[in-house]
Amino acid sequence: MIARALVAAGLAAVLAGGAAQAETVDCDSAPVFGPALFTDFCWDCVFPIRIAGVGGSAGETPSRANDQPICLCQDTLGVPHVGVAISYWEPARVIELVNAPGCSPALGGLKLPNAGITNYGTLGTPLNTVGDAAFQHYHMWSFPVMVMLQLLTVDRCVQDGYLDLDLMYISELDPTWTRSELAYWTTPEVALVAQPEVALLCVGDAIAANAGEPIDALFWCAGSWGSLYALDGVVLSPASRPVATSIMATRALAVAHRRGLSWRTMGSDTMCAAKLDPFIPKSQYQMSMWHPLPEANGKHAIGESSLQWGEWRNVPGQDDTVYVVWRWNDCCTASR
Repeated sequence: MIARALVAAGLAAVLAGGAAQAETVDCDSAPVFGPALFTDFCWDCVFPIRIAGVGGSAGETPSRANDQPICLCQDTLGVPHVGVAISYWEPARVIELVNAPGCSPALGGLKLPNAGITNYGTLGTPLNTVGDAAFQHYHMWSFPVMVMLQLLTVDRCVQDGYLDLDLMYISELDPTWTRSELAYWTTPEVALVAQPEVALLCVGDAIAANAGEPIDALFWCAGSWGSLYALDGVVLSPASRPVATSIMATRALAVAHRRGLSWRTMGSDTMCAAKLDPFIPKSQYQMSMWHPLPEANGKHAIGESSLQWGEWRNVPGQDDTVYVVWRWNDCCTASR
């Protein structure tokens, strides 16, 4: 209910011409509902849609995606039902990365209540020299726009139960996002993946990511962007602002998987229900920038070089960034 009230307030502010601008001078405005939903949103990114295991070519669909035409699922009484397999890319999340605590570009530049008093963010110096660091807070929103616009009616394809725009996570209230030593205790595997010989394996992940599909087994790598760990908000010596914000957004997804807020929806074993996965299945996700300069005609894989999709996506004076997260969804038409 709180999230819906925030959305209503955000829409009211946008329609009224930004009545809350006076108290949000350090917060960008990038509302996810309004004209931008039709002009800046990549509706073609839903494709390819696979029906009965047919559709899409290599590189367009994850290699771990379901390829079986028929599925069998039980209803609430335990009675099995036969259905047809459906697979597609769905817009599932919006992640906003901000300098000012509580700032919400997705709500038109409003400040979220009770965000706390915490660190302001920084994207580092313009040159991003060695020893420089970037840090921003993030807010993760559910974004089932296909359900909200009634473009999808199969019950089992609503894998996580979200039916509207809801605030899922706010990093300002998470001490592990601002303190690396606390983040270590939630992800102790960082001690293993920090070894030089293990880090070298990320070269292979970078090659795979630039081909469209990162290697899920190398969960500690973020392809061409660098290391995914530790799962906090500090990115050391970022190559650029698009890279720094992309790493932070991917870490946010990894945190959501570790804490059970996001599940795996890719694979033949997820046809009837999503599965818990404590490590982010990177090939399940792709992203497109919404703000400051939208990827209105495409999306990119996690770890794909920013030279291919957005090294130029910088606007002076606008440091907040918003990404739409696309998730591959394998589901079954069998009734619940």
